[in-house]
Amino acid sequence: MSEVVFENVTKIYSGKTTIIPKINLRLPANELTVFVGPSGCGKSTLLKLIAGLEETTDGKITIGGRDVTYAPPAKRGIAMVFQSYALYPHMTVFENMAFALQIAKSSKEEIRNRVSEVARILQLGPLLDRKPRQLSGGQRQRVAIGRALVRNPDVFLLDEPLSNLDAALRVDMRIEIAKIRQSLNATMVYVTHDQVEAMTLADNIVVLRAGVVEQMGPPLEIYHKPVNKFVAGFLGSPSMNFIEAKIESVQGDIVQIGGEGFAKTLAAKVKPGAFKSGDRALLGIRPEHLSIESDGELQFVTSLQEQLGDHALIYGSVGASKCTIKTSPTRAFKAGESLSLKVQADEVHVFDASEKNVVVFEAR
Repeated sequence: MSEVVFENVTKIYSGKTTIIPKINLRLPANELTVFVGPSGCGKSTLLKLIAGLEETTDGKITIGGRDVTYAPPAKRGIAMVFQSYALYPHMTVFENMAFALQIAKSSKEEIRNRVSEVARILQLGPLLDRKPRQLSGGQRQRVAIGRALVRNPDVFLLDEPLSNLDAALRVDMRIEIAKIRQSLNATMVYVTHDQVEAMTLADNIVVLRAGVVEQMGPPLEIYHKPVNKFVAGFLGSPSMNFIEAKIESVQGDIVQIGGEGFAKTLAAKVKPGAFKSGDRALLGIRPEHLSIESDGELQFVTSLQEQLGDHALIYGSVGASKCTIKTSPTRAFKAGESLSLKVQADEVHVFDASEKNVVVFEAR
């Protein structure tokens, strides 16, 4: 399979609306890369630029070293799975999957062998004679994926392929896609707004904001080592807590953090020169990295509790900052109750005035 490379790529609509300002990006071969970001961040536009469904304004796109910037979609060696199934309703499952191979004038034997192999991988064998109307939503999406797989392209492009499915089917199809990914060792580019899909499927996540790559890396690296407040707040559900704080003292690269709602200061190792004593800062800490203990650093006032079966979410505040804790569901808390929270020291994040994460992360 082939890597996809963007070199100084821009996309401007009508000569004035810039969607992708200038992007340099390398998507590794034989890996699944997921584009995530808020609506309008450019993730679907980037997918369409790879596919040739949108014209590149400037720059170069290569697939496996081939310049495909202005090549038609059929010449790019890609196959795309859309949000809608886009199956031909009058064709059987076999005919839907075989159609692209027939257009390419493959032999009947090659078509039969290829469709049979992909149907085996996707567990579609018993369904090959059915029409789309006779299939469930999950089965239709598997056929749509199978139609792409039979072409054996250089790159698979998946544009929110699970968004039309209900919650249970999304889980099932996520597992199916993960299995396909393992069996094919293929280059895949996947667009989603679902963080669970991104975290569980990706080899690499690309976090986008307004057409700019904020961070790219393995899912757990981005989750535990976000480069800025935007990335930290975007990945994770519930999202990271951001607590207004003050730098009480600076000793070399160690700062003591305090402020309203702090029972005692917190120590953090930060990049040299990031702060001076008295500076404002944001303490970032994820809900699962806070625990209820008598000698905690933060004073938390509860407002609402959600019981979610295996865990509970407690909403409240630390000083003037909203805060959420993830904890055991065994105890009920009343609104207005004051709790002492212990912070997991190796999961502290500190953001400066420019919203950059300035913590020096220790090796895991």
